[in-house]
Amino acid sequence: MTSTVLIHIYDDDVGVPDESLDNIVIRGTAGSGGKIHLLIADQALTGYPDADAPLVPISEGILNFGTAQDRGSITFLTSTDDPNDDLRDITEVAIAVLGEIHADISVGRVYRIQASTTSGGVGGFISGEITAHALSGPQKLASLPARSRLNNHPKSPTHIRYIR
Repeated sequence: MTSTVLIHIYDDDVGVPDESLDNIVIRGTAGSGGKIHLLIADQALTGYPDADAPLVPISEGILNFGTAQDRGSITFLTSTDDPNDDLRDITEVAIAVLGEIHADISVGRVYRIQASTTSGGVGGFISGEITAHALSGPQKLASLPARSRLNNHPKSPTHIRYIR
């Protein structure tokens, strides 16, 4: 992979997302200059989110990512199913769900992780370890126990945002 690839995951039903996702597996080889943008957001979003508008909520693409009983994950593998840290390190994520995120997310960069209980970015829960590796080794952005709210106000957006 030597260019930027967009992987866009979304519930393709019309209306509010009602499909959930457990795990994402990406296989391949990282090449010079390659980059993966992993986007979980509404299908109407035709490209990666605008870095000039980082506080604008992203429309949700799926209901939940993982469950409290079956934690989700993003896994990067070689063609022989060995762990692929090079592929992980060139991956940037933007995730927006209409529900909850119970997943360990370990990628190169995190643009946005957003969980909402109503469309538009209000409420929601995020649990799991979120780690960005691309800068100077692993930088744990958050380690959130199940049912954590990033702030204590029930109507505040629940999201983690990090710009490279």
